[in-house]
Amino acid sequence: MRIPCPHRRFTGGPCTGAVQPTGYCDTCGRDETAPGLPALPAAPEDHGPAGLLELPLLDPGSPAERLAAAEHPVRIVMTCSVKSCDTAFVPPHTAAPPPDEGYCPVCGAPYSYRPELTKDGPPLQDQYVIRGPIAHGGQGWVYLAEDTHLEDFVAVKGLLNRYAERGAAQAGEERRSLVAIRHERIVQIRDFVSTANADGTVSGGYIVMEDVGDRTLSALVESVRRGAFVLDIEHVVTYGCQILEALSHLHGMGFLYGDMKPSNVIHHLDGIKVIDLGGVRKAGSVDPPPVITPYFAAPETDGTQPLTVAHDVHTVGVTLDELARWAVGDDVPGLGISSFRLVVARATAEDPEARFGTAEDMAGQLRGVLREIRALRGKRDQPEPSAHFTPSTELLGARLGSVPDYAHWLRRPPHSRRETPPAPALDPGTPTPTEIARRLPVPRPYPGDPQAAR
Repeated sequence: MRIPCPHRRFTGGPCTGAVQPTGYCDTCGRDETAPGLPALPAAPEDHGPAGLLELPLLDPGSPAERLAAAEHPVRIVMTCSVKSCDTAFVPPHTAAPPPDEGYCPVCGAPYSYRPELTKDGPPLQDQYVIRGPIAHGGQGWVYLAEDTHLEDFVAVKGLLNRYAERGAAQAGEERRSLVAIRHERIVQIRDFVSTANADGTVSGGYIVMEDVGDRTLSALVESVRRGAFVLDIEHVVTYGCQILEALSHLHGMGFLYGDMKPSNVIHHLDGIKVIDLGGVRKAGSVDPPPVITPYFAAPETDGTQPLTVAHDVHTVGVTLDELARWAVGDDVPGLGISSFRLVVARATAEDPEARFGTAEDMAGQLRGVLREIRALRGKRDQPEPSAHFTPSTELLGARLGSVPDYAHWLRRPPHSRRETPPAPALDPGTPTPTEIARRLPVPRPYPGDPQAAR
Protein backbone atom coordinates (compact mmCIF):
# COMPACT_ATOMS: atom_id res chain seq x y z
CA MET A 1 0.00 0.00 0.00
CA ARG A 2 1.40 3.38 -1.05
CA ILE A 3 1.53 5.95 1.74
CA PRO A 4 1.68 9.52 0.35
CA CYS A 5 4.15 11.95 1.88
CA PRO A 6 2.36 14.43 4.20
CA HIS A 7 4.83 17.25 3.60
CA ARG A 8 4.96 20.03 1.01
CA ARG A 9 7.65 21.04 -1.43
CA PHE A 10 9.74 24.16 -0.89
CA THR A 11 7.86 25.74 -3.82
CA GLY A 12 4.55 25.29 -2.01
CA GLY A 13 2.86 22.34 -3.69
CA PRO A 14 2.33 18.98 -1.97
CA CYS A 15 5.16 16.45 -2.12
CA THR A 16 4.37 13.71 -4.66
CA GLY A 17 6.61 11.12 -3.00
CA ALA A 18 5.71 8.05 -1.00
CA VAL A 19 6.72 7.06 2.53
CA GLN A 20 9.10 4.08 2.52
CA PRO A 21 9.15 1.29 5.15
CA THR A 22 11.96 3.21 6.83
CA GLY A 23 9.53 6.07 7.53
CA TYR A 24 11.19 8.52 5.14
CA CYS A 25 9.84 9.95 1.88
CA ASP A 26 11.47 8.66 -1.28
CA THR A 27 11.33 12.14 -2.86
CA CYS A 28 11.88 14.83 -0.23
CA GLY A 29 13.69 12.58 2.26
CA ARG A 30 11.75 13.82 5.29
CA ASP A 31 10.57 11.70 8.17
CA GLU A 32 6.84 11.05 7.99
CA THR A 33 6.41 12.17 11.61
CA ALA A 34 8.71 15.22 11.36
CA PRO A 35 7.17 18.71 11.72
CA GLY A 36 7.98 19.58 8.11
CA LEU A 37 7.99 23.01 6.55
CA PRO A 38 5.81 25.85 7.90
CA ALA A 39 2.19 25.84 6.78
CA LEU A 40 1.22 28.29 4.03
CA PRO A 41 -1.86 30.56 3.92
CA ALA A 42 -4.91 29.15 2.15
CA ALA A 43 -5.70 32.31 0.15
CA PRO A 44 -3.26 33.21 -2.66
CA GLU A 45 -3.45 36.92 -1.80
CA ASP A 46 -2.05 36.15 1.66
CA HIS A 47 1.18 34.73 0.21
CA GLY A 48 4.26 36.91 0.10
CA PRO A 49 4.58 40.51 1.32
CA ALA A 50 1.61 42.84 1.58
CA GLY A 51 3.20 45.65 -0.42
CA LEU A 52 5.04 45.93 -3.70
CA LEU A 53 8.84 45.50 -3.48
CA GLU A 54 8.68 44.78 0.25
CA LEU A 55 11.03 42.50 2.17
CA PRO A 56 10.55 41.17 5.71
CA LEU A 57 12.34 42.98 8.52
CA LEU A 58 15.10 40.66 9.76
CA ASP A 59 17.12 41.31 12.90
CA PRO A 60 20.87 40.98 12.18
CA GLY A 61 21.37 39.09 15.44
CA SER A 62 23.31 39.98 18.54
CA PRO A 63 27.12 40.16 18.48
CA ALA A 64 27.35 37.25 20.95
CA GLU A 65 25.24 35.00 18.70
CA ARG A 66 27.29 35.82 15.63
CA LEU A 67 30.61 35.25 17.36
CA ALA A 68 29.43 31.90 18.70
CA ALA A 69 28.27 30.77 15.26
CA ALA A 70 31.40 31.93 13.41
CA GLU A 71 33.27 29.39 11.27
CA HIS A 72 36.85 29.47 12.49
CA PRO A 73 38.27 26.57 10.41
CA VAL A 74 39.12 27.71 6.90
CA ARG A 75 36.96 25.87 4.37
CA ILE A 76 38.71 26.82 1.16
CA VAL A 77 41.63 25.37 -0.81
CA MET A 78 44.80 26.89 0.64
CA THR A 79 47.41 28.05 -1.84
CA CYS A 80 50.97 29.36 -1.74
CA SER A 81 51.46 33.02 -0.91
CA VAL A 82 53.80 33.56 -3.87
CA LYS A 83 51.97 34.36 -7.09
CA SER A 84 54.57 32.69 -9.29
CA CYS A 85 54.29 29.43 -7.31
CA ASP A 86 50.52 29.30 -6.68
CA THR A 87 50.71 25.72 -5.38
CA ALA A 88 47.48 24.35 -3.96
CA PHE A 89 47.96 22.45 -0.70
CA VAL A 90 46.29 19.25 -1.87
CA PRO A 91 47.66 15.77 -2.73
CA PRO A 92 50.34 14.98 -3.78
CA HIS A 93 51.81 18.06 -1.99
CA THR A 94 50.00 17.20 1.24
CA ALA A 95 48.74 13.82 2.42
CA ALA A 96 46.31 15.22 5.01
CA PRO A 97 44.42 18.46 5.60
CA PRO A 98 47.19 21.08 5.76
CA PRO A 99 47.72 23.17 8.88
CA ASP A 100 46.34 26.69 8.71
CA GLU A 101 49.84 28.09 9.16
CA GLY A 102 53.19 26.91 7.85
CA TYR A 103 55.42 26.87 4.76
CA CYS A 104 54.75 25.98 1.14
CA PRO A 105 55.99 22.41 0.46
CA VAL A 106 57.23 23.49 -2.99
CA CYS A 107 58.94 26.88 -2.62
CA GLY A 108 59.11 27.22 1.17
CA ALA A 109 57.29 30.56 1.31
CA PRO A 110 55.41 31.19 4.60
CA TYR A 111 51.63 31.24 4.68
CA SER A 112 49.05 31.79 7.38
CA TYR A 113 45.30 31.38 7.17
CA ARG A 114 44.77 32.03 10.86
CA PRO A 115 42.92 35.15 11.96
CA GLU A 116 45.58 37.74 12.65
CA LEU A 117 43.44 39.80 15.01
CA THR A 118 42.20 38.46 18.34
CA LYS A 119 39.97 39.87 21.04
CA ASP A 120 42.91 39.98 23.44
CA GLY A 121 45.05 42.10 21.10
CA PRO A 122 45.53 45.87 21.16
CA PRO A 123 42.82 48.04 19.57
CA LEU A 124 43.33 48.93 15.94
CA GLN A 125 44.35 52.57 15.65
CA ASP A 126 43.41 52.94 19.36
CA GLN A 127 39.78 53.00 18.25
CA TYR A 128 38.53 49.57 17.13
CA VAL A 129 38.40 46.82 19.76
CA ILE A 130 38.31 43.41 18.08
CA ARG A 131 35.66 41.03 19.43
CA GLY A 132 36.61 38.10 17.19
CA PRO A 133 36.38 36.71 13.64
CA ILE A 134 32.84 36.18 12.40
CA ALA A 135 33.33 35.01 8.80
CA HIS A 136 35.76 34.59 5.95
CA GLY A 137 35.45 34.73 2.21
CA GLY A 138 37.77 33.76 -0.58
CA GLN A 139 40.06 36.74 0.05
CA GLY A 140 39.78 37.95 3.63
CA TRP A 141 38.79 37.45 7.24
CA VAL A 142 35.93 39.53 8.61
CA TYR A 143 36.08 40.54 12.28
CA LEU A 144 33.47 42.08 14.51
CA ALA A 145 34.83 45.13 16.30
CA GLU A 146 33.56 47.88 18.55
CA ASP A 147 34.16 51.48 17.60
CA THR A 148 35.06 53.11 20.92
CA HIS A 149 34.66 56.62 19.48
CA LEU A 150 31.15 56.20 18.07
CA GLU A 151 30.16 53.40 20.46
CA ASP A 152 28.77 51.03 17.88
CA PHE A 153 29.85 47.85 16.09
CA VAL A 154 31.72 47.71 12.80
CA ALA A 155 33.05 44.99 10.51
CA VAL A 156 36.80 44.86 9.93
CA LYS A 157 38.08 42.99 6.89
CA GLY A 158 41.68 41.86 6.48
CA LEU A 159 43.57 39.39 4.30
CA LEU A 160 42.78 35.68 4.61
CA ASN A 161 46.46 34.81 4.03
CA ARG A 162 48.40 37.85 5.17
CA TYR A 163 51.49 36.73 3.24
CA ALA A 164 49.66 36.48 -0.10
CA GLU A 165 50.87 38.78 -2.86
CA ARG A 166 47.59 38.48 -4.75
CA GLY A 167 45.59 39.24 -1.60
CA ALA A 168 47.45 42.52 -1.02
CA ALA A 169 46.69 43.66 -4.56
CA GLN A 170 43.10 42.54 -4.07
CA ALA A 171 42.76 44.54 -0.86
CA GLY A 172 44.20 47.61 -2.56
CA GLU A 173 41.69 47.31 -5.38
CA GLU A 174 38.84 46.91 -2.92
CA ARG A 175 40.00 49.97 -0.99
CA ARG A 176 40.11 52.13 -4.12
CA SER A 177 36.69 50.87 -5.18
CA LEU A 178 35.07 51.42 -1.81
CA VAL A 179 36.33 54.99 -1.55
CA ALA A 180 34.43 56.04 -4.65
CA ILE A 181 31.18 54.11 -4.11
CA ARG A 182 28.27 55.48 -2.11
CA HIS A 183 24.90 53.75 -2.40
CA GLU A 184 22.23 52.56 0.01
CA ARG A 185 22.35 49.02 -1.45
CA ILE A 186 26.13 48.72 -1.15
CA VAL A 187 28.07 48.24 2.07
CA GLN A 188 29.53 51.53 3.29
CA ILE A 189 33.23 51.97 4.07
CA ARG A 190 34.10 53.91 7.23
CA ASP A 191 37.85 53.80 7.68
CA PHE A 192 41.18 52.24 6.67
CA VAL A 193 43.68 50.97 9.22
CA SER A 194 47.25 49.69 8.80
CA THR A 195 49.28 47.71 11.33
CA ALA A 196 53.07 47.79 11.59
CA ASN A 197 55.79 45.43 12.79
CA ALA A 198 58.39 46.34 15.42
CA ASP A 199 60.73 47.59 12.69
CA GLY A 200 58.05 49.94 11.33
CA THR A 201 57.17 47.96 8.22
CA VAL A 202 53.50 47.58 7.38
CA SER A 203 52.26 44.12 8.40
CA GLY A 204 48.65 44.35 7.33
CA GLY A 205 45.87 46.56 6.06
CA TYR A 206 42.26 46.52 7.19
CA ILE A 207 39.07 47.98 5.84
CA VAL A 208 36.52 49.17 8.40
CA MET A 209 32.95 48.93 7.14
CA GLU A 210 29.47 49.34 8.53
CA ASP A 211 28.21 46.24 10.30
CA VAL A 212 25.34 44.86 8.22
CA GLY A 213 25.00 41.50 9.94
CA ASP A 214 25.58 38.04 8.55
CA ARG A 215 22.25 37.09 6.98
CA THR A 216 23.54 36.41 3.48
CA LEU A 217 21.08 35.06 0.94
CA SER A 218 22.91 31.73 1.02
CA ALA A 219 22.39 31.63 4.82
CA LEU A 220 18.75 32.51 4.21
CA VAL A 221 18.43 29.49 1.92
CA GLU A 222 19.80 27.33 4.73
CA SER A 223 17.11 28.74 7.02
CA VAL A 224 14.50 27.80 4.40
CA ARG A 225 15.86 24.27 4.24
CA ARG A 226 15.60 23.98 8.02
CA GLY A 227 12.03 25.29 7.98
CA ALA A 228 12.94 28.45 9.91
CA PHE A 229 12.01 30.88 7.09
CA VAL A 230 9.55 30.93 4.20
CA LEU A 231 11.02 32.38 1.02
CA ASP A 232 8.42 33.58 -1.49
CA ILE A 233 8.85 34.16 -5.21
CA GLU A 234 7.96 37.81 -4.60
CA HIS A 235 10.95 38.05 -2.24
CA VAL A 236 13.21 36.59 -4.94
CA VAL A 237 12.06 39.13 -7.54
CA THR A 238 12.48 41.96 -5.04
CA TYR A 239 16.00 40.76 -4.24
CA GLY A 240 16.73 40.88 -7.95
CA CYS A 241 15.40 44.43 -8.32
CA GLN A 242 17.50 45.70 -5.40
CA ILE A 243 20.65 43.87 -6.55
CA LEU A 244 20.25 45.35 -10.02
CA GLU A 245 19.78 48.78 -8.44
CA ALA A 246 23.21 48.42 -6.83
CA LEU A 247 24.84 47.08 -10.00
CA SER A 248 23.28 49.87 -12.07
CA HIS A 249 24.96 52.39 -9.76
CA LEU A 250 28.31 50.62 -10.19
CA HIS A 251 27.94 50.45 -13.96
CA GLY A 252 27.10 54.16 -14.06
CA MET A 253 30.41 54.88 -12.33
CA GLY A 254 32.35 52.74 -14.79
CA PHE A 255 32.72 49.75 -12.42
CA LEU A 256 31.77 46.10 -12.89
CA TYR A 257 31.00 43.85 -9.91
CA GLY A 258 32.07 40.50 -11.35
CA ASP A 259 31.28 38.04 -8.56
CA MET A 260 27.58 38.27 -7.79
CA LYS A 261 26.23 35.26 -5.90
CA PRO A 262 23.93 34.66 -2.90
CA SER A 263 26.80 34.70 -0.39
CA ASN A 264 27.76 38.24 -1.49
CA VAL A 265 24.34 39.74 -0.71
CA ILE A 266 23.13 40.36 2.84
CA HIS A 267 19.50 40.80 3.86
CA HIS A 268 19.92 43.81 6.14
CA LEU A 269 16.79 44.88 8.03
CA ASP A 270 14.18 45.34 5.26
CA GLY A 271 16.55 45.59 2.30
CA ILE A 272 19.76 44.19 0.88
CA LYS A 273 23.41 45.18 0.98
CA VAL A 274 25.92 44.05 -1.64
CA ILE A 275 29.20 43.17 0.09
CA ASP A 276 32.69 41.92 -0.84
CA LEU A 277 33.75 44.58 -3.32
CA GLY A 278 37.15 42.96 -3.82
CA GLY A 279 36.00 41.74 -7.23
CA VAL A 280 34.94 45.19 -8.45
CA ARG A 281 36.94 46.27 -11.49
CA LYS A 282 37.07 49.30 -13.71
CA ALA A 283 35.56 48.59 -17.11
CA GLY A 284 38.26 47.21 -19.39
CA SER A 285 40.68 46.41 -16.55
CA VAL A 286 42.42 43.02 -16.29
CA ASP A 287 45.00 43.83 -13.59
CA PRO A 288 44.49 42.38 -11.09
CA PRO A 289 42.61 39.54 -12.83
CA PRO A 290 38.83 39.46 -12.28
CA VAL A 291 37.51 37.47 -9.34
CA ILE A 292 34.73 35.14 -10.49
CA THR A 293 32.89 32.06 -9.25
CA PRO A 294 32.73 29.59 -12.18
CA TYR A 295 29.18 28.37 -11.50
CA PHE A 296 27.76 31.91 -11.59
CA ALA A 297 30.12 33.36 -14.21
CA ALA A 298 29.07 33.87 -17.82
CA PRO A 299 30.34 31.16 -20.22
CA GLU A 300 32.50 33.66 -22.14
CA THR A 301 34.27 34.81 -18.94
CA ASP A 302 37.42 32.85 -18.11
CA GLY A 303 39.15 35.24 -15.70
CA THR A 304 41.66 36.55 -18.24
CA GLN A 305 39.40 38.93 -20.17
CA PRO A 306 37.86 42.17 -18.87
CA LEU A 307 34.48 41.93 -17.18
CA THR A 308 31.38 43.12 -19.04
CA VAL A 309 27.87 44.27 -18.21
CA ALA A 310 26.61 41.08 -19.89
CA HIS A 311 28.66 39.05 -17.40
CA ASP A 312 27.15 40.91 -14.43
CA VAL A 313 23.64 40.39 -15.83
CA HIS A 314 24.38 36.66 -16.20
CA THR A 315 25.51 36.35 -12.57
CA VAL A 316 22.31 38.02 -11.36
CA GLY A 317 20.24 35.63 -13.48
CA VAL A 318 21.97 32.56 -12.02
CA THR A 319 21.62 33.98 -8.50
CA LEU A 320 17.86 34.46 -8.93
CA ASP A 321 17.51 31.01 -10.46
CA GLU A 322 19.22 29.48 -7.42
CA LEU A 323 17.00 31.37 -4.98
CA ALA A 324 13.81 30.50 -6.90
CA ARG A 325 14.45 26.79 -6.34
CA TRP A 326 13.58 27.32 -2.66
CA ALA A 327 10.79 29.89 -3.07
CA VAL A 328 7.05 29.41 -2.74
CA GLY A 329 5.38 30.04 -6.09
CA ASP A 330 3.18 27.07 -6.95
CA ASP A 331 0.09 29.09 -6.02
CA VAL A 332 0.66 31.64 -8.82
CA PRO A 333 -1.83 30.89 -11.62
CA GLY A 334 -1.43 31.67 -15.29
CA LEU A 335 1.90 32.84 -16.66
CA GLY A 336 3.37 34.53 -13.57
CA ILE A 337 6.18 32.05 -12.92
CA SER A 338 6.67 31.52 -16.65
CA SER A 339 7.37 35.23 -17.06
CA PHE A 340 9.97 35.05 -14.29
CA ARG A 341 11.60 32.06 -16.00
CA LEU A 342 11.74 33.96 -19.29
CA VAL A 343 13.55 36.87 -17.62
CA VAL A 344 16.07 34.46 -16.06
CA ALA A 345 16.49 32.64 -19.38
CA ARG A 346 17.28 35.88 -21.18
CA ALA A 347 19.70 37.02 -18.46
CA THR A 348 21.59 33.70 -18.65
CA ALA A 349 21.51 33.29 -22.43
CA GLU A 350 24.58 31.67 -23.99
CA ASP A 351 25.03 34.59 -26.38
CA PRO A 352 25.98 37.81 -24.54
CA GLU A 353 24.17 39.85 -27.18
CA ALA A 354 20.90 38.07 -26.33
CA ARG A 355 21.01 39.18 -22.68
CA PHE A 356 19.66 42.41 -21.25
CA GLY A 357 21.71 45.37 -22.39
CA THR A 358 21.75 47.08 -18.99
CA ALA A 359 20.90 46.35 -15.39
CA GLU A 360 18.06 48.89 -15.64
CA ASP A 361 16.48 46.93 -18.51
CA MET A 362 16.47 43.71 -16.48
CA ALA A 363 15.16 45.50 -13.38
CA GLY A 364 12.29 46.97 -15.39
CA GLN A 365 11.29 43.52 -16.64
CA LEU A 366 11.49 42.09 -13.12
CA ARG A 367 9.22 44.82 -11.79
CA GLY A 368 6.71 43.92 -14.49
CA VAL A 369 6.96 40.25 -13.52
CA LEU A 370 6.40 41.13 -9.87
CA ARG A 371 3.28 43.13 -10.72
CA GLU A 372 1.99 40.24 -12.83
CA ILE A 373 2.53 37.72 -10.03
CA ARG A 374 0.82 39.97 -7.47
CA ALA A 375 -2.12 40.62 -9.80
CA LEU A 376 -2.57 36.89 -10.42
CA ARG A 377 -2.65 36.38 -6.66
CA GLY A 378 -5.46 38.92 -6.35
CA LYS A 379 -3.39 41.80 -4.97
CA ARG A 380 -3.85 45.40 -6.07
CA ASP A 381 -1.00 47.89 -6.40
CA GLN A 382 -0.76 51.50 -7.48
CA PRO A 383 0.24 51.89 -11.16
CA GLU A 384 3.58 53.39 -12.07
CA PRO A 385 4.54 55.38 -15.17
CA SER A 386 5.86 53.33 -18.06
CA ALA A 387 9.51 53.63 -18.98
CA HIS A 388 8.72 52.71 -22.58
CA PHE A 389 5.67 54.88 -23.40
CA THR A 390 4.82 58.54 -22.87
CA PRO A 391 1.60 59.16 -20.90
CA SER A 392 -1.54 60.00 -22.90
CA THR A 393 -2.78 63.58 -22.76
CA GLU A 394 -6.43 62.42 -22.74
CA LEU A 395 -8.23 59.34 -21.46
CA LEU A 396 -9.16 56.91 -24.21
CA GLY A 397 -12.64 56.07 -22.85
CA ALA A 398 -13.48 59.32 -21.10
CA ARG A 399 -16.99 59.46 -22.65
CA LEU A 400 -17.94 55.85 -21.95
CA GLY A 401 -20.96 55.66 -19.64
CA SER A 402 -21.26 59.45 -19.27
CA VAL A 403 -24.67 60.98 -18.51
CA PRO A 404 -25.98 63.31 -21.27
CA ASP A 405 -26.55 66.97 -20.42
CA TYR A 406 -29.93 68.82 -20.50
CA ALA A 407 -29.66 69.68 -24.21
CA HIS A 408 -29.84 65.98 -25.06
CA TRP A 409 -33.22 65.52 -23.34
CA LEU A 410 -34.68 68.76 -24.76
CA ARG A 411 -34.20 67.45 -28.30
CA ARG A 412 -37.34 65.26 -28.04
CA PRO A 413 -39.98 65.88 -30.80
CA PRO A 414 -43.32 67.55 -29.87
CA HIS A 415 -46.02 65.17 -28.65
CA SER A 416 -49.48 65.17 -27.09
CA ARG A 417 -50.14 64.70 -23.42
CA ARG A 418 -51.36 61.15 -23.96
CA GLU A 419 -48.36 60.00 -25.98
CA THR A 420 -45.14 58.62 -24.63
CA PRO A 421 -42.32 60.66 -26.11
CA PRO A 422 -39.57 58.67 -27.79
CA ALA A 423 -36.27 59.18 -25.96
CA PRO A 424 -33.34 60.28 -28.10
CA ALA A 425 -30.76 57.57 -28.66
CA LEU A 426 -27.97 57.68 -26.12
CA ASP A 427 -24.43 58.15 -27.36
CA PRO A 428 -22.45 55.11 -26.10
CA GLY A 429 -19.33 57.24 -25.96
CA THR A 430 -17.30 54.87 -28.11
CA PRO A 431 -14.16 56.71 -29.25
CA THR A 432 -13.74 57.26 -32.96
CA PRO A 433 -10.73 55.87 -34.84
CA THR A 434 -9.25 59.35 -34.91
CA GLU A 435 -9.65 59.74 -31.14
CA ILE A 436 -8.10 56.33 -30.57
CA ALA A 437 -5.05 57.17 -32.67
CA ARG A 438 -4.64 60.55 -30.96
CA ARG A 439 -4.93 59.20 -27.41
CA LEU A 440 -2.74 56.09 -27.61
CA PRO A 441 0.56 56.25 -25.67
CA VAL A 442 3.55 57.11 -27.84
CA PRO A 443 6.58 54.77 -27.59
CA ARG A 444 9.71 56.40 -26.25
CA PRO A 445 12.81 56.13 -28.47
CA TYR A 446 15.10 53.33 -27.35
CA PRO A 447 18.45 54.94 -26.44
CA GLY A 448 20.40 51.94 -27.70
CA ASP A 449 18.87 52.07 -31.17
CA PRO A 450 21.24 53.78 -33.66
CA GLN A 451 18.23 54.64 -35.85
CA ALA A 452 16.41 56.41 -33.03
CA ALA A 453 18.07 59.78 -33.78
CA ARG A 454 16.90 59.81 -37.40
